Amino acid sequence: MKKTILYIILISVLHGCISNKSTSRYDEAPGKNELLEALNRVMPYSIKVYAAATYKTINFDADMQYTNADLSTIQFQDFESESSTESSMATATMIKSNQNQNILLTCYHIFNYPDTVRQYYYRSDGTRTAFLRSISVKTSQKNFTKQSGKNHDLNLIASDENLDVAILTFENPDQNSIPFSIETIEAESVKTGETVFVPGFPSGYKMVTKATVSKPNRHKPETIMLDANFNRGFSGAPFYVYSARMEKMLLGGIVTTAASETKNVLTPKYQSHQKIYDPAEPYKDAMYVERDERVKYGITFTLTTEKLNDFYIQEKARFEEKSINLDPVFN
Repeated sequence: MKKTILYIILISVLHGCISNKSTSRYDEAPGKNELLEALNRVMPYSIKVYAAATYKTINFDADMQYTNADLSTIQFQDFESESSTESSMATATMIKSNQNQNILLTCYHIFNYPDTVRQYYYRSDGTRTAFLRSISVKTSQKNFTKQSGKNHDLNLIASDENLDVAILTFENPDQNSIPFSIETIEAESVKTGETVFVPGFPSGYKMVTKATVSKPNRHKPETIMLDANFNRGFSGAPFYVYSARMEKMLLGGIVTTAASETKNVLTPKYQSHQKIYDPAEPYKDAMYVERDERVKYGITFTLTTEKLNDFYIQEKARFEEKSINLDPVFN
């Protein structure tokens, strides 16, 4: 009798182990494959975009004592000028495509180069004077993306500096519409601790990273922060939430900036790519002060679909003027 009971128990235990192992395979393996397939479907929608602004700079001697009020009377052609170019790179999401054009969603700060930059002289105590040290005037700006081996100009359709969002278009190089299946998810449906996926171009490299959701303000459930490893080039990248029920990635919004701190640092006359300095030799040349911005990795801010929807409603008349209908994207 005891042998029979032990035999039954042993069979039950073995059956339970086999049954659990089989269920685990069924639940985990297909789920992982479906997640990867869903991620691969949205990866092509991430596009690298560029902005480059050219400035003409004129320097003034301290004894000239020019102020802003004098700018209208200055004969700029009498001064020697220097030309320089500033550039930036970001990630955009293709949210719609047809045979004529592609429509992109990204951050505005990438393209927000000021028309005029003024630098002033400072007193010995660090206070600023009213006298100009230099003035830089933007002479041109080019916003573009590289597709099919060619540069394509980006046209800014609508933007909001405070929200840090922009909608741009560029001509479809292949004259083929892309079958879109992007759907959005509201921030209220995204929970703290949930995993999201962020495909973009950090430092210019096409990559995807996972991040964990945090909602720091319970009074503003539409606010989402991520612990993503943010790098330059990630601005404007989309973040997706995977829906196992729908077997697809849902757009939760875009990442905008990372927390950072800025310090003044002394730098040599020539940068590292211009001259290699001998660390054993004392440096005796001119020193310059630069603003060094350091990213606090793991603290990334986002713009959720609720705010994107509000932006679209606010600018809808502008889109209608361009015959652009984004209702399916922004609900």
